[in-house]
Amino acid sequence: MLATIRNSLVRRLAAALVLLPLLGAVRAAEAAETQDLDNGVVKLVVTTRSGIGRVGSGFLVRLDADHAYILTAAHVVEGAQETGVVFNTRRLDPPVAASVLGLEYWDRRGLALAIVPASAARAAGARPLLLSTEPPPPKETELRFIGHPRTTGDWSSLIGWVAAREGEMLKVQAAVNEGSSGGPVLQGGQVVGIVVEELAGIAVVKLVANIRTYLEGHGVVAEFVRPETATTPPAEPAVPKAGEPFRDCPACPEMVVIPAGTFRMGSPDDEKGRDRDEGPVHLVRIAEPFALAAREVTVGEFRAFVEAMGYRTEAEKGQGCASWDGAKWAYDAKRSWRAPSFAQGEDHPVVCVSWNDARAYLQWLSQEAKRTYRLPSEAEWEYAARAGSTTARYWGEGPDGACDFANVADETAKRQFPNWTIHDCDDKFVYTAPVGSFKANAFGLEDMLGNVWEWTQDCWNDAYRGAPSDGSAWTGGDCGRRVLRGGSWGDDPDGVRSAYRSGSGSGGRSGNSGFRPARTF
Repeated sequence: MLATIRNSLVRRLAAALVLLPLLGAVRAAEAAETQDLDNGVVKLVVTTRSGIGRVGSGFLVRLDADHAYILTAAHVVEGAQETGVVFNTRRLDPPVAASVLGLEYWDRRGLALAIVPASAARAAGARPLLLSTEPPPPKETELRFIGHPRTTGDWSSLIGWVAAREGEMLKVQAAVNEGSSGGPVLQGGQVVGIVVEELAGIAVVKLVANIRTYLEGHGVVAEFVRPETATTPPAEPAVPKAGEPFRDCPACPEMVVIPAGTFRMGSPDDEKGRDRDEGPVHLVRIAEPFALAAREVTVGEFRAFVEAMGYRTEAEKGQGCASWDGAKWAYDAKRSWRAPSFAQGEDHPVVCVSWNDARAYLQWLSQEAKRTYRLPSEAEWEYAARAGSTTARYWGEGPDGACDFANVADETAKRQFPNWTIHDCDDKFVYTAPVGSFKANAFGLEDMLGNVWEWTQDCWNDAYRGAPSDGSAWTGGDCGRRVLRGGSWGDDPDGVRSAYRSGSGSGGRSGNSGFRPARTF
């Protein structure tokens, strides 16, 4: 018996001795991964306009020749007078001054970007973290948090477990506290989310699909696969040919591929109806193809999102929607996308949705499609609307051919609203028409002019001086307002032109505005 026990102990000891080098290698690999991840995480040191100090976390999502882009939670940098970034390997150095971009100030669980010179990140040995392309982790999944909780006084790495999923968020059991917000949440070394709120023993985590949508909307291309660690990458679906329609998922709208190209954006000085904010005319190059929905998002498509997510629009939260009362636009607390001031079918374009509501829909759509959907930039919108034309409208110079191509203020509308200035034609509709009721433009897009105004990603600027020339969204200017394009069922000839533009607060809602999705390949 003693001999048996002795032999068993010897075998176990031998096995342990064999495993020691392997365990050492595993721990070394874990330590290397930890160092690699930690080097991409930063501490944000904020001084608010009222002089209050605040700390939070963030992580590097892009490093280009000039700038390092650091993602964080909006409430970490909201109201900041000064924002500083401290890199893990330079934690004893003074903070690097940062500028804040893309702050989603309307949403406490929103996101923001802090930007510092690329030289500061490279000097610290920092590198962007990889964003996961996998579906959201299920309940009970173990996740890792890296951040700077105020109570620890230093960087920390914590383990948590998924407790529940609520729409675009995860609730994760973890010992987070103030300072954790903005930190990355990881599974298998890749980012699956970001901490946007700390509750008692619970981290509220915004999922990576929403991160990708946010970054795409601000023209920031994050990293997904490192070339030096990639084996055989998964085959990407072939990009459809220009003009070819496709769908990414059953709930997805039909999309059309818009080819790369160059165009002159804005209107010339002699265009009838021109406003000063349509100039100066400038050359824009769209370097890569992108996709745009063939039609505006419909009531039925938006309803599918609302029912899947339990989402309430800003109009439904008691704020109402602006409706035409026969003389002016006025907010009515009873109005929303479900009940604007006129009858709609499921195939009509959804109205009474704000820029914020449109973004929420696109985040859900990105999760459903496992592709990044977003609002088009203003330049992409005009390029797609023109479809190679250089006239005031994509069907020609004059307004009176509109009724073959667009739902506009027309003879039918004038019978109800005698004081309106109209197009000299009859499209048979007073308010919205079912999407796709009129001829498409040369790119196969319907209702690019008329029917409803369409939200774009861009901040409002009252002229094109300093506008991007690469087709990206303009993220400087008055970002409390966003650009709307295309005119609507109630607009006169001056307002239904390819160059015409308007702006509204990102929470604005009216019975003549909706949106259509875009997607990058």
